[in-house]
Amino acid sequence: MLSAPAGAVTRSPASVVARALATDASMTPAAQRVYLAARPTVDDRATFADHCPVFEAPDTVVLGCFVPNRDRIHVLRIDRPELASGMAVTAAHEMLHAVYARLPREERRTVDAMTAKFYASSSGASLRDALTDYPPRERAGERHSRLGTEVAHLPPKLERYYGKYFRHRAVVVAASAAYEHVFDDLESQLTALDAEITTLQSEVDELGDQADAAGAEAQRLADEIDHLRADGRIAASNDLVDPQNRAVETANALVDQHNALVSEANARIDAYNALVLTNQQLIDSVKPLGSTR
Repeated sequence: MLSAPAGAVTRSPASVVARALATDASMTPAAQRVYLAARPTVDDRATFADHCPVFEAPDTVVLGCFVPNRDRIHVLRIDRPELASGMAVTAAHEMLHAVYARLPREERRTVDAMTAKFYASSSGASLRDALTDYPPRERAGERHSRLGTEVAHLPPKLERYYGKYFRHRAVVVAASAAYEHVFDDLESQLTALDAEITTLQSEVDELGDQADAAGAEAQRLADEIDHLRADGRIAASNDLVDPQNRAVETANALVDQHNALVSEANARIDAYNALVLTNQQLIDSVKPLGSTR
């Protein structure tokens, strides 16, 4: 393992935060030596965009990068408290990239074989989808970082391997899950609200049709009463007064129910739109400035 050269890590506020992430991610001393050798920074969105201008996978949110030719680690500063756990995960993820870059050829082959075997037998669709976004030459290194930071249960040999870099690997896996849960929970809420809105809209349409039909019946009876009275058939017209009143009451009740459902549907739509806005704000908070991803 490489140690940080004397004076390479400055005592700027960013480096203090970067050092704290190593503790948050439960890095071992060996892992911290590699991590600090890469002079990690925790950057605001504008600086991060300069430090990490090339994104490995299109249409993904990138929270950090390891720049091999400069041996540097950069982590995006996340200001949203509910997403803050993503910084420790990112620091650990990029540290594993730095570790992978330093592995001797034979050891890398051994590690690649272990991670590839687990990946081939894994049923984790999200992991598979994520890796397919990367160029083939980068997938082994990305697999090495993702398995170590995102997968709770690994084969014993892999657990022993990652044990060199994490005192308690479950800590960083839990932090990864907490970060992902924020977006997964929002997606679940949006899906549920969308289903409720669809159902309510169907009920609104049905009640609207019923109210229209009841209103039409009330109007038909009113017109018939008028015609009968115009013909001087007062007794016959009087016989229709009660049915006409009941038709009006039915129409009014259906209109009230319809309006109540419209209000309920609108409330659900407002809640849905508010969640969409929250979701977009969260996504924007972890996008480098100038990013169109």
